[in-house]
Amino acid sequence: MRLLRIIGLMVTLLVLYVPSSFADPITFTYQGTATGSLGGTGFINTAFTITANGNTANRIQSQVGFTIVHDSVAITLTGLGTFIFITPTQTAVNNISAFVVFGTPSPPLALLVSSTNPVFSTWDMLSSIGPVAGTGTAQQWTLTHVLTSGGRLVFDSGQAVPGTFTATVTAPVPEPATLVMALSGLAGLAGVLRRRRKL
Repeated sequence: MRLLRIIGLMVTLLVLYVPSSFADPITFTYQGTATGSLGGTGFINTAFTITANGNTANRIQSQVGFTIVHDSVAITLTGLGTFIFITPTQTAVNNISAFVVFGTPSPPLALLVSSTNPVFSTWDMLSSIGPVAGTGTAQQWTLTHVLTSGGRLVFDSGQAVPGTFTATVTAPVPEPATLVMALSGLAGLAGVLRRRRKL
C-alpha cells in the first residue's frame, strides 16, 4: 500500500513538473535587400538575412499585440559575411495595425517594420507563420547604435525594404535537468520493485 502511494506521488510530481519545464523555441527570419553600412563599410541593395532566436515562454502581451525578446540574433549580408548582434533586440507583432516589428526593447525602438498583412492581425506568436512577403521599411537605423560583432550596423532610415518574414516554432524540448530527475526517479522506483519481488 505504501509503495502505491509513493508511485502515485511520483507520477503526480512528474505530471505537474514536466510540462512547466518544456520550452517552445521560436526562430524569426527577416530576409530582404537594403542599403546601409556595417562597421563603416557601405553596401547598396544588398541581400540580408536576420535570424533571431527566442522562446514563446518569454512572450509578453501588450495593448496592441505581443513581444518576444531575442536570446540571440545574427545577420548575414551577401558579400560581407555573418555577424552577431550585440545590441539586445526583440520581435513584436501589432495585431491592430497587422504588422511585425524588429527593434530594440530598451528603449523600445522600431528598426525594421514589415509590410501590413491581415495574417498578423490574429497571430499570437505561439505558432509558426509565413513566409509573409511584402515591402517593409527601415526606421531609425541611422539614429540608433545597433552594434554587431562586425561593428555598427546602419540601414538607411526610411527606405523601402522588400522581403519576407517567417516565424518557426519548433517541437518542445525538455530541459536536461528535468530528464535527469525523471530518469532518476524511475530508476529508484525500479529498484524498489525489484527488491520487493525478491522478498
